[in-house]
Amino acid sequence: MLAVNWSDPIIVGTLIAGGVAILVAIINARRKKAGGSSSTTQQQTVTQTTQVGPDEEKTSELVLGALREGLRFLKDKFGLQAADRELRRVRRVVDEAMRLADEGKLTEADSKFAQAVSGADDPHALSSYGLFLVRVGRLDQAEVMHERVIELGASIGNEWWQSVGFGNLGLIYQTRGEPDKAEDVVLKSLEIYKKLGWQDGMASAYCSLGVVYNSRGEPDKAEDVVLKSLEIYKKLGRQDGMATAYGNLGMFYGMQGNLDDAEVMILKSLEIAKRLGQKDGMAAAFMNLGTIDEDRGDLSAAREHWTAALELYRKIGIRDKVEIVQRLLNELPPE
Repeated sequence: MLAVNWSDPIIVGTLIAGGVAILVAIINARRKKAGGSSSTTQQQTVTQTTQVGPDEEKTSELVLGALREGLRFLKDKFGLQAADRELRRVRRVVDEAMRLADEGKLTEADSKFAQAVSGADDPHALSSYGLFLVRVGRLDQAEVMHERVIELGASIGNEWWQSVGFGNLGLIYQTRGEPDKAEDVVLKSLEIYKKLGWQDGMASAYCSLGVVYNSRGEPDKAEDVVLKSLEIYKKLGRQDGMATAYGNLGMFYGMQGNLDDAEVMILKSLEIAKRLGQKDGMAAAFMNLGTIDEDRGDLSAAREHWTAALELYRKIGIRDKVEIVQRLLNELPPE
C-alpha cells in the first residue's frame, strides 16, 4: 500500500477521504507446492494522494465541491459559526490520528479516529477511520463507516463522496475474498468517476479491478485494466499510482511464472517507493521480490528481501503483514 502524502495543506487539512484509497486487496496468495515452489504475493493498494498533475484542475474542483457540501451539511446541523469550529476540530483530530497511524501507534490512532467521528456525521472523518479499520483488520466496523459515507454523499447530493465510499467497500469485499461484490462496487465507483471526468479516480478504479480479475483467475483482463491505469497515471505524472500499477503487474506476471518480467515491474515499483519515501510500498516490493527469489530457488535472497519487508511492516505497524512475512521466514530452511 502506498501511503497518503499527508503534508498537503489543502486536502489533508480538510477532506482526507476525498483522496484516499479506492480499492484493492491486501491478502497474501500462496501457490500450491505441487510444482515444487510456493510463493506469497503482496498486492498493492491504490491510494489517491495529492500530487499535482494535468488533472489538478478537475481534482481541485471536486475537492472544493465536496468541501462546500460538507460545510453546508455541518452548517445545517450546527449553524455557520459552529460548523466552522466543528470542521476545524475534526480536521485537527484526523490529522493527528493519521500521524499516529503512520508512526505505527495504532492504539492511539484508533482513539483519535473515534474522537473525530463522535457526534458528527462528517464524511471525511468516517472514511478515514474506515480505512484505518481495514488496516487493522476490523472489517465489519470499517464496512459500517463506508456505508455511512455513501449514505451521506447521497443525502447531500455529492456523487464524489459516494464513489469514494463504493471504492472503499470494494477494498473490504476483496479482502474478505468476495471478488464479485468487490467488482460491483468498484464499477459503480468507476462509472461516477467517468461521469465526473476525474482521470485520477478512473486510474485507481482500473487498478483495483485488475486485482479483482486476477483473484478470479482472469490474468488477461487484469493486465489490460492495470495497463489502462498505468497509462493514465503516466499522463497525470502520478508517481505513486505508477508504483502501484507496476507492483501489481509484477504480481500478475509472477503468479503466471513469468519471473523475469515480474522482477522488472517490481523493481520499478520499488524505485519509485524509495524515492517517495513510501515505507509500505517498499515493504510490498521487498515481499514480492522475496517471492521471486523463492521461486527461483535463491533462498538466501528470499530471506534478505523478506527480512527487509518484515522490518518495514513492523515500523509502520501493519500487524497482519508482519505475521504473513514472519511465517514465510519461519518456513525457510535454517541457514
